[in-house]
Amino acid sequence: PKVLKKPRFIKVSAIKPEQKGLNLQLKVVKLPEVVEGEKHHEVICGDDTGTVTLNLTPSQFLPCEAGQYIRLQNAKVRMKSGYINIEVDKWGKVSSAETPEAIFDVNLKNDVSAIEYELKSRGSRVSCRIM
Repeated sequence: PKVLKKPRFIKVSAIKPEQKGLNLQLKVVKLPEVVEGEKHHEVICGDDTGTVTLNLTPSQFLPCEAGQYIRLQNAKVRMKSGYINIEVDKWGKVSSAETPEAIFDVNLKNDVSAIEYELKSRGSRVSCRIM
């Protein structure tokens, strides 16, 4: 049998547009808000490098309570109106982190989801630029 590798967790400040396969350990800052007409909830989470907005379905945000640590595995960035949002599809996992690797205070000054990106095409290549 194949030996499974441990997930490599990254920091919020390292998140880039159109990134896939993200593994994050976050602390819930703000409880979910229901988005009108949508089937997901927006949860504000972060680590010691910044905050980010998560789009979670009702079944995914059950472990989310303000001040609690959560683990996201195999998440992806979904660009929404030029802003970064983290989404977990059927291949990803959201779970409560009973024993976080490190206890940290959330850096509220660096909101990754507040930075606007512009989609710019160069021939066949597509790149994002910070506005």
